[in-house]
Formats: sequence, C-alpha cells, structure tokens
Amino acid sequence: SVMFSMRQLATKPMAQVAAVAAMPVMKEAALCPCEIKKDSEIIDCFAQKDEKFIHQFIKDNYRHLATAEPVSDAVKKLHYKMLQDSCAYNNTKVCRINGDTVGYVTYLAKKNLFGNVRKGLVAQLGVDQSVRGAGIGKKLMLAAEQDLMNQHPLLTKVELMITDERLEPFYESIGYQSTGSFEGVSATTFIMVKKVRDVPISAYIR
Repeated sequence: SVMFSMRQLATKPMAQVAAVAAMPVMKEAALCPCEIKKDSEIIDCFAQKDEKFIHQFIKDNYRHLATAEPVSDAVKKLHYKMLQDSCAYNNTKVCRINGDTVGYVTYLAKKNLFGNVRKGLVAQLGVDQSVRGAGIGKKLMLAAEQDLMNQHPLLTKVELMITDERLEPFYESIGYQSTGSFEGVSATTFIMVKKVRDVPISAYIR
C-alpha cells in the first residue's frame, strides 16, 4: 500500500495526500471470479455503509506509516482523517456485490494554468481482500476514467502515484506507463500516466 511520512504529508495538497492506490499485491479471490464480475456493480458513493467500508479499509491498510521517526497515535489519527477527507472532497465510486461494498476509487480533475482540465488524478483505490484478483480494481479504474472524461471534454490523461513497485504490473495491464519518480523522505514515489483519448486542437478554440 502507499504510505507517506508526515513530513511528506505536510508539503502536499490535501487532494494528493493518498496518491495513490491503497491496494496491495493481488491475491486469489475467495469467491469465483466469474460470479464476482457478474454480480458486481459500480455506483456513486452515497450510502453510510460505503463510508464505513472506506474508513475501515483506510485504517486496515494504512496502519504502518513510512516514517523515520516514531509516530504518535495523534499523528496517526490525523493521517487517517486526511485520507478520509480525500474521499469526502473528491469524486468517489464504490463497487458492491450483492449489496455489500467491496471496493472504492477516489479521483479528481486537475486544472492547468489556463483553467482547462486536461488531466485527472486517481487519489485512492481500494479493494477488499476477499475479492482481489477478480477484476474489481480494473472495473473501478475504468469507471473513474470514464467519469472524468464525461465531466471534462478536454481531458486526455489520467495520472496516479505509487510507492510500491509491486503495483506497477497491475496498472500497466490497464494502460498506465511509468513516466518518472521522485525521492520522498522515506520512499521513492513513481508517477504513472495513461492517455485515455485524443482531443482535436479545434476543441481548445472557443
């Protein structure tokens, strides 16, 4: 999972605190993958049970912070709250199977200097361990990308950041490419970008 030191958190905008992917390496699904795909649905997050799932997932997967110094309970609580706020203030979609929430994705649009939205950012992706490996993560990512394109006609790319190299094959499998990295206080962060469509130059002329 992605982890930032509190020193890193202090220098990043709220929207990028969790960037990205609280989804550990895929494991075999507890249910039949074909049944999961058939019964799963992607919807906008609005129910209390969705919020409860997200908050619990964050607590379970961000339990250990990548810090060089001891972390107090107060600091951990602040970290959790920042991650939770990321879901509250950004677009969020959840995946449900037979009414139960099993995954979520949060994302936002990034404006350029001219006020146009040409790039989206996936802030968090989380899938319950019981259904990993059944395509839920891919389904959530595609839903986020499509929503960003629907909302912003000039958007051409979607970006995410990871600190766990083991996640790269998953994102590469759905079209993301590594474009660089930067050194944090305690971890290297890798930037991955996907071109989701071409937009003609004429679209930028008002």
